[in-house]
Formats: sequence, C-alpha cells, structure tokens
Amino acid sequence: MSEITNTADRICGIVTTSGQSISANANAEIKAELDGLAKKLANLGFSAKGNFSTTSYENVIQSELPTTLREVRECKLKIFEILTKKFVESEAKKEINSGYLIPAQDDIPENPCGNITENSVVLLYGSSASIASKFPHSIARINGKSVAIFNMNENGNIYIDLDIESADGRKIVSIIKNSFSINTNNYYSIERPDRSTIIVFDRQKTRVLDVRYLNEKAIRVLGTFRSDGHTIIIEQKSTIVDGFRLSRTCVKSAIEDSVDFNIN
Repeated sequence: MSEITNTADRICGIVTTSGQSISANANAEIKAELDGLAKKLANLGFSAKGNFSTTSYENVIQSELPTTLREVRECKLKIFEILTKKFVESEAKKEINSGYLIPAQDDIPENPCGNITENSVVLLYGSSASIASKFPHSIARINGKSVAIFNMNENGNIYIDLDIESADGRKIVSIIKNSFSINTNNYYSIERPDRSTIIVFDRQKTRVLDVRYLNEKAIRVLGTFRSDGHTIIIEQKSTIVDGFRLSRTCVKSAIEDSVDFNIN
C-alpha cells in the first residue's frame, strides 16, 4: 500500500496547486502518476495482465474529488480511499478470473474407491471415481491428447488445464495454468460462487463444466468434454464415454501424468 500512499501524496500536490479547476496540464500529470502506479504494482505481481485501468482511476478521481477540496490532509485521505477501493475491486476481479481452486471443507460423498490414503486425492465422476496419488492427472486422453489436466501446487491448490468445446466444435473456454481465455461469441456465463468452485455455461445455458474442490482429499467433476469427435459426459449419477455408460467404476493410479479414460 505504500505505492498507493506515495501516489496519493503526489496527486494532492498537483491538485492543490492547480487552482479552482483541474487544468489540462494537471490532468496529464495525474494520468502520469496513475500510469506510474500501475507499472509499479505490476512489478510487484499485481494486475500484471491489465486489470488495473489507469483511465478508470483517472475518471473516478476527477469525478469524486470536489474542486473545493484543497486541504492537503483531506485530499490525501480522499485519494487514498479512491485508489484503494478501485485497486481492491480490480484484484477481486482478477481473483475471480483465476483458475486455481482452494479446498473447501465439504464431506467426501460415498464412492466406489472407498477410503482415501494419506497422499492421494479422489476425483469423483458421477457415481464413478478415480484415485490420483501424483499430479498432473488427466480425466481422459483422446487420440494422444490429454483432456482436463489437474495439477496441484505446493500449497495444495488445484490448477486445471483444459479446452471446453461446444457440440459444433467451437471453443467455449480455455483454462491454462490458472487463467481463463474466453470465446466471448460462444459462451454464456462463468460462475465462481466461491474460490473452491468453477461453473461454465454455454450459449444454450447448458452447464458444460462444474468443478468443486470439496476438500484436500476430494475433487468433484461434472461436465461435457469433447475432442476429435469423441465425447465424455459426466453427470451426477453416471459417466458416459462415447455413448457407453459407466457406473460405480473405480480407477487407481500411482504414477505421474496418469489418465483415467484412454480413447483412441
């Protein structure tokens, strides 16, 4: 927050010497200060992908800061409040659009794999499940291409790499190492009700992805995964692979880069 405080100090110096109205020169100086703040925060790891909009900050400052506000202490407080509020909103938006999931504290549903060992995680696919002892771990591999790869970092957070396609083969969303890339012409909405859940709907309002990190030992996966003409549909009570319905199946793997369904 020191960078925001220092920027507020300098902006107030500009405002208090600019007279009864903020001149064009003062506007340019304010914008330069905001641009400089954005670069400094990016260097610290914040909003490095453009969530921090200096234009919106500049507009907020000019609209919310009364022209009669000249006392330096009040000016600094007002600017600090405006910048901090916008910064927090920007970071919250960035957090929502990040792909990593943190474990909730839900119970593990009854599943065909039974008890989970200390160093393992169960992935729940409807009434079926798999045990993963090492990551990365893929739901499926279709013609040699992994579909929906789950990774776990050193903090126990889950990262998902996958492409979600619509029935006509168009890409709806890509998730690559915790970042979303959206086809805005083909997706309906993304919901992050909390940091343990991600839900994606297509334009037909069909739920094409629903992943919840139930707890440190369990991940629940629902969705429709397509690639090269093959389709895997994971529903609440079953998993359908190219029309073949699976029920109460348990897959166990103790190797890295393991896969649950291999389709050629």
